[in-house]
Amino acid sequence: MPQLSRETLRGQLTIFPKDQHRFVSDLLDSLLLRSDVSEDYASPGTPGSGVIDHGSLAGLTDDDHTHYLTTGRHDLVARHGVAVGGTGANMSATGPGYVKQASAGSVFTTSYIAASDVTSGTFVSDRLATGTDDANDIIVADGAGSQAWQAPGEVDFYTEAGVQDTIPLTAPAGGGGSGGAPTDAQYVTLATSTGLSDERVLTAGNGITLTDGGAGTTVTVATSIGKWDVDATPASPHAKDDEFSNSAISADWTAFDPGTAGPTWTEEDYGLLGLLPASGSKWCGYFKTVPSGTWKVQAKVWLGSGNAANTRIGIAACQDFTSNPTTSDFEVGYIQSTATGIAVVIDSWSKYDTLSASRANNTPTHLYPCPASIYLQLSWSGTVTRLDYSLNGNDWIFVGQNATAYTPAEFAIIAFNSQASIRQVGVDFFRVTAPNTLFYPPVYGRRV
Repeated sequence: MPQLSRETLRGQLTIFPKDQHRFVSDLLDSLLLRSDVSEDYASPGTPGSGVIDHGSLAGLTDDDHTHYLTTGRHDLVARHGVAVGGTGANMSATGPGYVKQASAGSVFTTSYIAASDVTSGTFVSDRLATGTDDANDIIVADGAGSQAWQAPGEVDFYTEAGVQDTIPLTAPAGGGGSGGAPTDAQYVTLATSTGLSDERVLTAGNGITLTDGGAGTTVTVATSIGKWDVDATPASPHAKDDEFSNSAISADWTAFDPGTAGPTWTEEDYGLLGLLPASGSKWCGYFKTVPSGTWKVQAKVWLGSGNAANTRIGIAACQDFTSNPTTSDFEVGYIQSTATGIAVVIDSWSKYDTLSASRANNTPTHLYPCPASIYLQLSWSGTVTRLDYSLNGNDWIFVGQNATAYTPAEFAIIAFNSQASIRQVGVDFFRVTAPNTLFYPPVYGRRV
């Protein structure tokens, strides 16, 4: 049988219909592979030298016959059938591959992550299958060792063949279900969240406290509004206040003892305690300057047990104890022991040991039996000095008032003993209000 050349066989295509040329051409290619069909092949390095070798393909140069696939032809991405999309710059020669569809109806793109790009389980961001330009993106895993950047509102399920599906993490509006709670429902939160469109942030109002125990625990809502405690230190005390709870008397107090009564004063946690010797009827104690304008002083006072009649402790409005301690006038509201109880009195004095002859009111209010302690309130309104008392610091009872022709320069804590033996007195919670606007508020303490 004579040898047939490729050209001879190709020339016979004209006898076939045009739509069968492809089939016939493929058939001719098959025939050419048989040993009795020859064609000019190049000998090694010399195209067209007539080499016949269909086993080892000896003599073929790399690009002589592109329909043959050799090891050398597997070196370029261009030789593969998989189309590489926008993430082609992230391709690696080895490593797990990901195929991701950017959006519905769009083409699939391929990206590879090399083993060398993994450090301590974290992928280098520019090797991930999705971009990292969007704020709040997170890294998600598919449970099989693959990870990718994603928006927090959805999760993609990957295989090495491609994306299976994208499932939203939020349920449709108005519903819950396996997709999570709806983001447009009305929620009460402890802080603003960018993922909720219709939230309300819970805040603590006046007298309310919120204690957040953290994730998985509870939030405790409690009220901080308690009862008013007249003995509690005010939240905003006046500069002239004194709680009398130190180990020494404050430096802004000045001792007052013009008649050398010789008292002993001691300040401890329980208040200011005075021991009054048997020295006759002489007022003594401590004073400090008043604030400008009108004012009011409230204090808790008491008499020690065993006191006989005419032991006194109270608050005074003084004309000038600083410059004229022996001759200064003063108005004093005080409690006084009696044979059967306690009297509450307001008096005018022309000096430390002399009752004023022109006093306006000294009629005592008697209390039976004797209470353990009493709250006194001495107020100056510009022309009048007034005294009120209370057994609880909240409810005040008027005692009396005296016209005052001078403007007091000081107020004082003073005591008096006319007995022949030592007597004990005490004072605590010295509170100042300026200006004086009300006569009957509770002692200025705070809620506890």
